[in-house]
Amino acid sequence: MTAYEIYVFFLCFIIFTMFVVVFGTLIALVLRLKLKLIRLGAEDESIRREYEEMQAHPPKSDLIIRIISYVLCGAFVLFFSFSCMLNLTDDCPSDRTISLKVVRSGSMAVKNDSNKYLVNKQLDNQIQLFDLIVTAPLPAENELRLYDIVVYRNVKDELIVHRIVAIEEPNEDHPDEYRFVLRGDANIHSDAPIGYDQMCSIYTGTHMPFIGSLVVFLQEPVGWLCLLLILCGMFVIPFVEKKLETAKNERLEAMGLLPKPSVPEPEPELSIEGLVMPDQVADVMVAKPRFSQKEDIRIFQQRLWQQSAELKLRYARINSFLCEHSRVSVSFSPNYQTFRISNRYQVKLAVKTGSILVYLPLQPAVCRALGCHTVSDVSDTRSFSALPSLVRIRTDEELERLYPLLDKLTRF
Repeated sequence: MTAYEIYVFFLCFIIFTMFVVVFGTLIALVLRLKLKLIRLGAEDESIRREYEEMQAHPPKSDLIIRIISYVLCGAFVLFFSFSCMLNLTDDCPSDRTISLKVVRSGSMAVKNDSNKYLVNKQLDNQIQLFDLIVTAPLPAENELRLYDIVVYRNVKDELIVHRIVAIEEPNEDHPDEYRFVLRGDANIHSDAPIGYDQMCSIYTGTHMPFIGSLVVFLQEPVGWLCLLLILCGMFVIPFVEKKLETAKNERLEAMGLLPKPSVPEPEPELSIEGLVMPDQVADVMVAKPRFSQKEDIRIFQQRLWQQSAELKLRYARINSFLCEHSRVSVSFSPNYQTFRISNRYQVKLAVKTGSILVYLPLQPAVCRALGCHTVSDVSDTRSFSALPSLVRIRTDEELERLYPLLDKLTRF
């Protein structure tokens, strides 16, 4: 790299670092504020709508998008490596290999009217700016022909792609070598004569239009820093999305729209007066819900969201109260949401127009003793023999009277 290129690189690196620091700080602040709003419930309505839309129209797998993204990123990295290789091989090639060169000027792009030989000889192999051309090793000095296109290095150490327009055979001024006069097809004047030793390679006639523009960009410090920015984005964006998704799922659990799974812990045998302790409890949630559970959850939630806003709020409060217990697992059926407490006791919730039905493993007499008078005895129903008490919740006052019963269950 030249001194100027090193200067440009460090200048771009400083600007890039400042850009990353400033915008990284802004992104972190915005993410922190967004997470705070989500956790405080300010985004509940939009989260609920998003969740309902996802339930109604499940998103397709993003696997294909991820594969395409990784393929494009891999191609970009490979192209970057390719451009670096071209930059490192700008020196004259060996006598047995072909090489690729990027045309960095338009001196061979069009035919200048003053260059009559282009029309007379029908020389139509012009080369456009930023074409990627294929060059081959030079033939012997005496085998070069008039109007061949060659690559040579000028006195400024720059690679030039021009056409041979005149060949001077050895004479008194240069007795041991030929002299070659070159000119760009778009130029009026010829270059200073050069010797064979200044030439690097000869153009084969094969070129790839405009690819060189991307190669040149990736050879510059700005291109390197853009590649770093893309790679940083590949790691930062999934991290941010994961944070937001986790926060949203926590709010959905708090609103009662998602079950709050937990690993049951073994509890010692307890004997509590008035508490029904069946040997077998149905619908216990396993570590990973069955595939059919997803459909059950969808049906139950559709039933819930058809109710009034007041009823949904009461339901969410009951759900949150039960899920706050560290040893609660949740499962669903189309008609019920089931909470298994401490791997022993079971509570079922159901929704009917205007009321929430809470089935408890407490004797009705115990419920009434704790101040809940809207309790019914359903022990005669075979499917609810383990849950003999049915409490109907229609008002906030009835909800407040339910809490002592739930608290009694979660404390033991």
